[in-house]
Amino acid sequence: MNLEEKAYDMFDKLSEHTNEEVTYELWSYGRQNKKTDTLVFIQSFKGFGTGKKFVPFISEREAIKSINLKETGELLYKNPYIKSGFGKNKEDVEAHIRDIFGDKIADEYAVEKRVQAEREKIVRIDEELDIISKKNKLEIIKEGLQHINQDLIVEWVNHADEFGNNAFGSYIISKSINCMKKMNDNASFDELDEYINKASRNSIIEIAIAGDVIRFGKNGSEFGEYFSNKYGFNNEKKSFSSLK
Repeated sequence: MNLEEKAYDMFDKLSEHTNEEVTYELWSYGRQNKKTDTLVFIQSFKGFGTGKKFVPFISEREAIKSINLKETGELLYKNPYIKSGFGKNKEDVEAHIRDIFGDKIADEYAVEKRVQAEREKIVRIDEELDIISKKNKLEIIKEGLQHINQDLIVEWVNHADEFGNNAFGSYIISKSINCMKKMNDNASFDELDEYINKASRNSIIEIAIAGDVIRFGKNGSEFGEYFSNKYGFNNEKKSFSSLK
């Protein structure tokens, strides 16, 4: 019997005792807690509900070590991998899931985590888009003048004026300014690329921000060569902010 099958056996046993009182040992932020609650429902591999709250089997800061039926003391669930002090520091949840529930469930968790991170990223970017769209275009243009190649002042003003009339264009220009500021503060190209990636919800935005930095940045040509070599684009040193 593999780890996943053993886990299902524990969940089945727990499900047989819904609406009954259980005692459980919970490690939370490095401290041990023993609690008694009514077991209301089980969500396989996730946790259980008590009617008062949802208790995860494993999270970054909390984990269930054992669950016993209060009336008889019967052991219903046990995780021998939860050690004293669990959760004092952020735990590697995927590794713990792999230990107790097996590779398949751990891989599914990793995918869910990546999907959730992308969703949160999209929400964050949408919120920033809303904020930036309310920012005065003239402020954005003036801010950019502090960080661009000074030989391209006229081009910059015309470019920012043309493409800063909507939330999409304003967002790209604002993020490219931040990136050029980091460039002038001697950030590495890897750090600039990481910033652009985090600021982008899709490849169009990523290319657009990078295009502005390549065109107007003080070290734009060098960054263009880096970006081209990494992603296979031709470095034509032009802005992509017109991609809408």
